[in-house]
Amino acid sequence: MPEGRVSKGYKNIITGIIGKLLGSVTVFAVRTVFIHTLGSTYLGLNGLFSNILSLLNIAELGLSSAIVFELYSTVANGDNEKSKAYLNFFKNVYRIIGLIILAGGLAFMPFLSIIVKEDVPGVNIYLIFFLSLLGTCSTYWMFSYRNAIVSANQDSYRFSVLPYANSIISAVIQIVFLLVFKEIYLYLITPIVMSTLLNLFQGMHIGSKYPYIKEPLSTKLNKDEVSNIKKNVFALLLYKISSTIGQSTDSIFLSTYIGLKTVGIYSNYAMIITQVRMFLAIIFESMTSGIGNLNASSDKEKKHSIFKMLNFANFWFFGFCAVCFLVLFKPFILLWIGEEYVLNGLDEFTVVLNFITYGLHQTVLTHRTAAGLFYKGRYRPVFSLVINISVSLILLTFLAPHGYGISGIMLGSVIASFSTTWWFDAWLVHKNVFGESPFKYYITYWLRMIFILALSYGLKYICSFYNFSPFLNVLIALITCIVVVNGLFVILFHKTEEFKYIVNSFLQMFLSRFKKTKQHN
Repeated sequence: MPEGRVSKGYKNIITGIIGKLLGSVTVFAVRTVFIHTLGSTYLGLNGLFSNILSLLNIAELGLSSAIVFELYSTVANGDNEKSKAYLNFFKNVYRIIGLIILAGGLAFMPFLSIIVKEDVPGVNIYLIFFLSLLGTCSTYWMFSYRNAIVSANQDSYRFSVLPYANSIISAVIQIVFLLVFKEIYLYLITPIVMSTLLNLFQGMHIGSKYPYIKEPLSTKLNKDEVSNIKKNVFALLLYKISSTIGQSTDSIFLSTYIGLKTVGIYSNYAMIITQVRMFLAIIFESMTSGIGNLNASSDKEKKHSIFKMLNFANFWFFGFCAVCFLVLFKPFILLWIGEEYVLNGLDEFTVVLNFITYGLHQTVLTHRTAAGLFYKGRYRPVFSLVINISVSLILLTFLAPHGYGISGIMLGSVIASFSTTWWFDAWLVHKNVFGESPFKYYITYWLRMIFILALSYGLKYICSFYNFSPFLNVLIALITCIVVVNGLFVILFHKTEEFKYIVNSFLQMFLSRFKKTKQHN
């Protein structure tokens, strides 16, 4: 890849990692205060409503991904007028989507009492849901559509300060409200106000960086261009329905079958995994636009070579995190909030299994998006969704009475993934991008999965003998995971081309930054 593209990718990764670290600390701090001031029932209610709103966000239809994909070519060709036309189309549709989500949320409100079966003293669940709904809708009515031009230019690192500052300030205000007033309404109003301010200032900042997007529109998208967007959006709608319903129904099913307290306990694990997943996604999503340009300019051998490098990095990063989860979840939760919030062994395993099943497949998903393979295979998500919900409900019915309801939900997601997403998306990418069979990918995937799970339980067994204070147990177990996992990766894979490429790339990045700093000084 050209140096400029690589450089931007690394800058996006570095700024994203720093921002995600700060964001994770603030989310963790807010969650801790929330648990100690309001308790697990309120925590479960908040998580339940977040998942319901995620379902309503299906109205977004994956439009942003389709628009960004179209902007790759207009930005690469320097066609500012066409870029502006796509953004204008995006803006108008986004505002309509905000109204659709508001109407859908208001229509859903009368049914809240069916899902929330428990009495939640001291709060009006309808008002809480409306405040959460208002916060979701407001993001569609301002300047959030302008972020598409930033993504297409790989300039996310230039606009990262405001969102990170906003999340920190919002978290501090929420913590103060929780500690002083111990009530949920101010907690929910804070992010609405802060996200509105962020949208306003971020939109103005983007407008100053790309002044042409504020100029009067001189051209509109033709029928073929609009038709192409609609075709991709239709395909992305099916993908989004599958992933969103599959993820968001977890809390709804648990609340309906088991109760809000279980939702609250599970949400702590889900929060940790989500933060880590977002952290890792920064690394791979920062490279998506670069991969998109690579697909348009390089031969198949080169593209497949880059895929294998990224897939190995994906195996290393997600594998390390999965090992840490299985080894550290129980001692960490005990240290953090107490034994009543610890999941049983089977539930814990299936939660991590769901994480690593998705994680090891991330490189394929990134390449599928970057290559614009939205329309091909558009019906795959439908089969995945049907299998996910059906298997989850069947397993939930049998396992929930024995205290393993979460395992039923997680295994439903894993089975749906392996029976549809895992094999089909790999075949789609290998056939259309690389022009070859995915057989080697399938074998490599399973070998890596077995390696990670075996290593996890080996270290979990070793760390079970640690008998220090709760803090030292967590700290020493973490050090053990860092040393053993990364040491094994170096010993076993240091001669592979993938390992050498990744290490050399990061060394070049830091050496280049060091030289520039030295020259500047």
